[in-house]
Order: sequence, then structure tokens, then C-alpha cells
Amino acid sequence: MNSLIESLRKSENPLGDFLSSRTVLYNNIEPISIGTPYIESLTSYICRIAKSHNVRVTTLLNELIGSYIGLPYLADAFAKNLAPNRYNLINGISTINIEFIKVLEKLTGRNDIEHMTFKNWKGILSNNIVSKNRRWCPLCLNYLKKESREIYEPLIWLVPSINKCEIHSTRIKEECPNCNKKLGFVHRNLIVGYCQYCSGWLGEDGDSISNDPLTNDEHFVIKNYKQLMEQGPKLTSFPSRNFMSLILPKIKDDLGFEYLLDFAGFLDVRYITLIDWIKNKHIPNPASLLTICSKLNYTIFDLINLSNKSSNKINNNIILKVETKISMEELRKHLLKEIAKDTPRSLNQVCKDLRITGKFAGYYFPELCEKIVSRFSSYKRDFDSKRFKKTEEILNNALAEDIPESLNKTLSEHDISYKTAKRYHPILCEKISLKYKEYYSEKKNQNIEEMKVRIESVILELHKEGIYPSVGNISKKLSLKNANLFRQTVFNDFRKSILLSLGYRNSHLAPNSDLENI
Repeated sequence: MNSLIESLRKSENPLGDFLSSRTVLYNNIEPISIGTPYIESLTSYICRIAKSHNVRVTTLLNELIGSYIGLPYLADAFAKNLAPNRYNLINGISTINIEFIKVLEKLTGRNDIEHMTFKNWKGILSNNIVSKNRRWCPLCLNYLKKESREIYEPLIWLVPSINKCEIHSTRIKEECPNCNKKLGFVHRNLIVGYCQYCSGWLGEDGDSISNDPLTNDEHFVIKNYKQLMEQGPKLTSFPSRNFMSLILPKIKDDLGFEYLLDFAGFLDVRYITLIDWIKNKHIPNPASLLTICSKLNYTIFDLINLSNKSSNKINNNIILKVETKISMEELRKHLLKEIAKDTPRSLNQVCKDLRITGKFAGYYFPELCEKIVSRFSSYKRDFDSKRFKKTEEILNNALAEDIPESLNKTLSEHDISYKTAKRYHPILCEKISLKYKEYYSEKKNQNIEEMKVRIESVILELHKEGIYPSVGNISKKLSLKNANLFRQTVFNDFRKSILLSLGYRNSHLAPNSDLENI
């Protein structure tokens, strides 16, 4: 084991009250730019800790941090010197992230580790908030190096929806400019600012990089995450998992929407999706959350502040253009125009165009709405009947084929969903699946028997020529590129049985007693 790591472990052993405040790792290595939008990411911080203690990142993780891990599956991985599959989650929102924060707080004695991750925002951001690989602005890295500042990688670079650096208007890079490889967060040769594979510098000068001005949407996305990272260390409480389920009804009422359907239309989200958010079954993914904020002309942090101020009215702060209610004459013309169309639509679809509900339209024009409902019902029944017959015909034809295809392939070729086919014709679907499985099984057995015949013929041929029928010799005769065929038990057992029948004394000795694996 690395002697330095061993000494770090031993240093944890207290020498009475006098040394009770000592920590295993240096606690004077502060997170860079804490309290700013460009706070350092936790993986970058871990790399700098390893450098300060003169050990590799993997050595620090496997031999020290790993020994403090409390999660059984993670502890077992570190005990075997195996790295977790998704080290990017150290920076994100996950049980891995929480475990690393606990361990590093204990080893460094610091209480600001969590701010280098998205852990505090787990109530409003989903787990896929960070990229799977390292990302960086090459001009920012060059600036840090030129100004002789500490090289680090900010957390904001890891947000997948941020594709440009706000400072330089250049694209965030994801591949090494020297070897063109994507870079993971942990590697034995990892040094912040450098490629762990070719050791090349990741920074570039402005002359070699093009830049495009950021769009308003790009500025808005960056502004949201900058606020969260800047304000995080100043807060004492953070949004819980039911934050959105509480704030959305408040927004709806303050904006004057009577129906959720109208509110869903305003937010450009599906009605069912909005219901799930309000019932706290799910939370909006980061893209949907930003869409909501954009509609309200608010940032995510503004919404958090709003929830803490019950007297604050949303519609006093939002630049919102609410269309005046449609006149009765306009509504009547709209309904009549819909009735005259060749392809009927549902009443809800018709009313959605006007941002009103079917209930509202039915109250003023019950006969017209009833006609729309009746036409659509008749159209849907006719459509379902035709689709039922067409699906039945396709499935029967598939079942009659001599060489069957899988059910999924059959449905895909005719643009029929699996759900539709199972709903209309569950028995036919089951027959097609069963026929395909039987055909595939029979074909597989046939191929096995044919290969056995070939193997036996080659073994007998080699035996007559006085050549030992080893795996390699048989594979050459069969023109196999490698011997993977005999890793299958069925072929390896068959080969051994033929050898024994030819008088080879056991599975490892040839007749002349020369040892050779078979």
C-alpha cells in the first residue's frame, strides 16, 4: 500500500485532547471560487487534494476514501480496487454524491464540501443534472494558466444544457484537442486541466477557436445555474421534493387560471404531466423546469424566493401577455368551422386552440359542441374498426409465413404499436411470438448439430494425420478466426467425448503423453 496513504491513515489516531482537532487530510485546501457562479466541482477538488498529498487520484480514492465509505456496494468496490461505474455522480445528485460529501467532510474537517455539487438542489433538479464526462472552456483554462492561478474545473461546466462559456462565448469542449478522446472524471494519471490519456494541455488560445454570441435562451439557462451556485452557500434551507407540487397551484391561482387545462396550455406541457407534478408523482426535468421559468419570466432561484414570501403575488412580477377572452361570436364561428372540416377532432382539441375548456364552450353552445363530440365519436369508432381489421390482416399474414419474423419486427414494419396490437389481437400476437421462438429454437439446434458433424469430421481427419486435435488445430481446419466456439459448453463437451472415443486417455494428455490443453 502507498506509504503516504498509510501515514495519512495513522495520523487519524488522536494523541489526547491536544490533537483532537487534527484531520486526516489537509483542511486548508479551500474550494476555489466558493460563493461565486464558478465554484469548483467536487471531482476537481478531489484531484487537487491528491496533488497536494503527492498521490494519484485513484490511490487517494481506493486506499483512503474507499476505506471510509459506508454504502456496502461502494465499500466492496473500493475494497477490490474497482472504481464505481459513474464517478460523474460525485458532482450530481445521488447516494454516491451524499456518501462522498460525508467522507470528505470527515477527512478534511470542512463543512462546505456539499456546495461543490448539486446535492442541495435535489428537491427541484433531477438526477441527470451533470454530464457523464469532463467538460471545459479551453480559453478559461488558458487564462488561469497565463495568470498563474490555481487550475480548476468549475461545476457549471458540467451542466449538459450549458454549451457555451458566458465569458468567452466559445463552446464548452468535451474531447481532448490532442488525442480526441472523451475524458472521465477519475483516472490514475488525472491532473486538473490536462488529458489523462496523452497528458496534453486542454487549454487553447483564442486564435484557434471560433466564438458565437450567446442567444437569449443560452443566457437565460446560464443565469439560472449561476444563481443557484452563487446563492447556495448563503442559504440555510433548500427546496424539498414537494416544492413544485406546492408552488405550481399558487402560480396557477395568482395568474388567474380557473382550469388546470388552461394552465397546462400556458406552460406548454401535457395536462397529464402537469397533474403528475402537482400530485408530486414526479418533478420536472431540468429542461422542463427552465421552460416553466422562461414562461413566467422568472429564474429557478426567483421561484424559491417566491415560495418563501406568501404575500408576494406572481402576476405583479411577470411580464405576461394574457389574451382577452374570446367573444361569443368568434367562438361560434370557430365551432362551425370545425364542424365543416373533413377530419373531426375532439372537443378538447378544438377548444385548446382558443385556450378555453370544453366545459366553457359547451355552456354557451351546447348543440354545436354536442355535434362536434358526436362527429368525433363516430369518426373514432370507424377509425378503430378499420385499424382493427387492418391489424388482424397483417398479423394473420405474418403467422402464415414459412420463415416467421419476431412480433416486434412485424409490427415495426407496418408502423403498428405493440400496445395497439396486444389490445386488439392478444391471441394472434401470442401465436406469432410462440411460432418465432419455436422456429428460432429449432434453427439453433439444427445449427448446433451441423457444427458437431463438422467438428467430428475435422477431429477424425487430424487424428488420421497424426496431428493432435487441439482447440487451435480444430479451429484452423474449421477456418475459425478464434477458438471462442469451444467456450460454449455444448461444443467443448462434444469435442472431449470424440477425443475419449479415439483413445485419448484424458482431457489433457495426448497419446504420446505430451501435455496439451484441449
